Amino acid sequence: MERLAHEARRPEDHSIAALRLAVLCGELGEPQRVQRNVGSRETKRAAAAIEKLALAEEALAEAVNLEFSLRFEDAALVAKEALLMLRDLDAPSSLEARVSDAVVVGGTIAVGSFRAEDIDQVLISAGELVDRAGCMTGVRPSSRIEAHIARGWVRSFHPGLLDEALRDFLRAAQIAQQCGMPNLQIRGAHRAAALCTLRGDPRRAVSILKPLLELSRVAGSPETRAATLSEIAKAFLESGHPGDSLAPLRELRTVLPAHHFLVGSSFQQEAMALLRMRQASPALEKAGEAVLAFSRINSAKDLAAAMHVEALALAALGRRALAMNRLSEALEAGAQVTHPIALARMRYDRSRLLGDRAAAAAARREMRTFAH
Repeated sequence: MERLAHEARRPEDHSIAALRLAVLCGELGEPQRVQRNVGSRETKRAAAAIEKLALAEEALAEAVNLEFSLRFEDAALVAKEALLMLRDLDAPSSLEARVSDAVVVGGTIAVGSFRAEDIDQVLISAGELVDRAGCMTGVRPSSRIEAHIARGWVRSFHPGLLDEALRDFLRAAQIAQQCGMPNLQIRGAHRAAALCTLRGDPRRAVSILKPLLELSRVAGSPETRAATLSEIAKAFLESGHPGDSLAPLRELRTVLPAHHFLVGSSFQQEAMALLRMRQASPALEKAGEAVLAFSRINSAKDLAAAMHVEALALAALGRRALAMNRLSEALEAGAQVTHPIALARMRYDRSRLLGDRAAAAAARREMRTFAH
């Protein structure tokens, strides 16, 4: 907690963790000191509210720490517990902005990890977060930015809301730019570019990302620089230039060699690039590195994606039975947490290996529902 609070007090937003913690720890201080100052000036009701709010903020700080450690599902569980504490909080008006800030931060963490069958309810929750962040005086800009990113993320899972999702991501980037928060500006732009790539518009993704490369080198944290390299490599890959994606992917691994998520993503994308360059054996090796990296963190979605690429490399080498088994494992691992387009692509590739034309056609139709 001390380390996180120290990072939150930095004058510049050197990392996403510092930004999110600035929302929480910047006003948290020491709960004991806050309570001592309350006795003579506030009612018992206010004192109880402050104590309960401090406990919720500490839980949210723990959730941020878990999120930064890539333990997304654990972070969501802790955030939901904090939100339960805040839900029935009988707080005086003087605490209203601080409570709203905490609710927005907790909500953005909680909605970032959800199951497909819960999307309708989560969409409502994400919309309420944006409304609350926008209308409450005292809610920090970083909270508003995170609320737009969270709502955009949930909307991106709904085929009828993709344009709205893109607007949320771009709006988040715009607010961050206006507020001088380069890491959050880059994060919002990353989400927008990733959605463009996913929808089959990688050229637009490249146009969004290219201006950010220099910004990420000059003003961004190592995490945002590495993430920018990852996203632009993905866009090059999907726009039909696999060779151009290799240099940014290899640079990424020198920026953050111990970051399992970003390193795993770089190996996965390099494997795809090598496959498209008809180099199946080295592609299989890189895909295996990605599976190993994602096995070290609690992210079923990314592990499923890496296994999918590994299956494609096995199929390219003529090892069809192993490829089908790997695709089945990938579908099982990512069933509830992987984006519908990615799941449809897995089903499409498995159907092709099985020679099931009807199933392949159905999967292709499903992919098209998320395209332009």
